Amino acid sequence: MKEHQLNAILFSDIVGYSSQMAADEASTLEVLQRNRLRHQRIVTHYHGRIVDTIGDGHLCLFSSSLDAVYAGLALQHDLQANQDDTQLRVGIHVGDTVVERDGLRGMRVIGDAVNTASRIESNAPAPGVWVSARVATDLRSNAQLTFESAGLFTLKNLPEAMELFEVRSVSGRVPAASPRARFSYRHQQISRTRVVALATVLCFSLAAAFVASQVFDTPDSLAVLPLEYVGADADYQYLASALTSRLQSHLAPFENINLASQANARRLTDASGYLGDEEVDFFMEGSLLLVGQQVTIEISVVEADEDSILFSEQWQGDLDQLEALETSVLDSVADYVATSL
Repeated sequence: MKEHQLNAILFSDIVGYSSQMAADEASTLEVLQRNRLRHQRIVTHYHGRIVDTIGDGHLCLFSSSLDAVYAGLALQHDLQANQDDTQLRVGIHVGDTVVERDGLRGMRVIGDAVNTASRIESNAPAPGVWVSARVATDLRSNAQLTFESAGLFTLKNLPEAMELFEVRSVSGRVPAASPRARFSYRHQQISRTRVVALATVLCFSLAAAFVASQVFDTPDSLAVLPLEYVGADADYQYLASALTSRLQSHLAPFENINLASQANARRLTDASGYLGDEEVDFFMEGSLLLVGQQVTIEISVVEADEDSILFSEQWQGDLDQLEALETSVLDSVADYVATSL
């Protein structure tokens, strides 16, 4: 299914990633994992979603320019606050996009806005957040932000030169994320009779829904996707597969969820998005990072419809303590699934 939307696009990548990988693969993989977790946490906090990752690059989608700019500033601020010497470039543009959806894992965003954001990012300094003139115009009245022209740039495959702007926070701090209301209302004059009628219909509907839920209620479906292995030593690839299997076995007895088989879960990574005739409600994903003898495990639970992260934790330990580390992972995940899904 394709949808034409007006979206803000944020592109980011790490400066010198390829040369760093060639010089020290193990350390660079650790940097890459930290960067992925940073983007996952911050982009979600500012109401965005990560659509794609290519090597060290992230393509992120936002419904507003303001959220995208705040997220870009937060990414750079997080690096500074944690004294991380990773050099990150960020470029942002807003415009028409085509969003293609194909099941649980299948989202693709294309269009001129995507290409423009990518070109802006490749010209941006590190650290820095550069935006197009359209974004600067949209947010010029925001008292928390300043925009300084970086000049006119001829961007690849774009017919005309474009003025780019560097955006900064006036206070030096990252503004808080705006709350998101689930519903919007228009003020209407409604008669007392109409209110009573609507209330009566609502009561009957709720009662019917309650009865139906008692009779026909079925558990939500959960798919444990194969954990990603990130490490220089391919001989340890099996660790991620083994932990995936342990998670599957550990959650199988739970009666409050309909757990997808591992075969179906693997098919979900190919963007099928369905278990038989039922759409998946939640999926669990994560990674196992091995650098030297240090293991980092990250697990997230995501609501499929909203693509929102409901649970995310990270565990670290030595390789020779992996069994105890995995037990801690299993206990925490099981506790969340039992009490929150």
